[in-house]
Amino acid sequence: MAEALRRKESAAEGVRRILRTQVKAAIEALEDETSLSDGDVHDIRKSLKRVRAALRLLRPAIGSSTYRRENLSFRDSARPLTELRDAKVLVDTLDDLSNRFRGQVNTVAVDALRRTFVQRQEEISQQIRDDKGLLRGLRDSLEAARRRTKDWDLRRTGWKVLSDGIERIYDKGRECGSKVQQEPTEENLHEWRKQTKYLRHQLEIVEPMWPMALDALIDATRELSDVLGENHDLAVLHEHLEAERRESSSGEARSSLLQLMDGRQAKLRKRAESLGEELFDDKPKTFIKRLHAAWRIWR
Repeated sequence: MAEALRRKESAAEGVRRILRTQVKAAIEALEDETSLSDGDVHDIRKSLKRVRAALRLLRPAIGSSTYRRENLSFRDSARPLTELRDAKVLVDTLDDLSNRFRGQVNTVAVDALRRTFVQRQEEISQQIRDDKGLLRGLRDSLEAARRRTKDWDLRRTGWKVLSDGIERIYDKGRECGSKVQQEPTEENLHEWRKQTKYLRHQLEIVEPMWPMALDALIDATRELSDVLGENHDLAVLHEHLEAERRESSSGEARSSLLQLMDGRQAKLRKRAESLGEELFDDKPKTFIKRLHAAWRIWR
């Protein structure tokens, strides 16, 4: 279960505690540089996403300049692992497609493609493990950031710390959903997913104040981000297949796979729009007023 606020602590102190816990989790996943697994990479990236969601809540408390500096620091910390994550996505997404469209894909061509993706994933993974300076630098950067968080001057501590951040992310989620309806580009869909995941992590932080309602909202954000995540992974695979199709002797088989992917993505986008309309039905001010009422009762 994700870290959450405690009833008797101030909002800002609680969010800082949660942020520091997530940074510590990422550092601990980097303890053994020689055996960094796919699971470790996933855990580090997940922790850093929760860190950045918590940081967005703390913006009114720490000030915009500190927020921008720390946000860039945590964003850049995750970048060395992005290439490995993307390589794994190609393998996993191809496997999911093979299972979903069993009997409709050319298994010989798919197996050959999978071997290429696996080899690339293994090469990138080995490069990262061999580059001791990269992993040590990542860990040093996170340890330095965690030390800085202890010294942050929290200028605001109450409900306003939470409300400003949640309202801002909820509003961005609504805007992203509207953009997707008007122009369903992969860039717009990916941005919608990012904002939805930030909202999910923020709601997990305040979940104890209204579990019955917030658990349902958290589930809704998770479902929407999962749908958008599958669409994004398909888009990454689609880009690779499209780029290689003309150069491959199995171009016809790849074209067939691309058609299946296009159909799946169309269904995912339709599902995402339906989920988004329900999740972001409230106006931001109305959404925050409901949460504020629950906060007052809980405190």
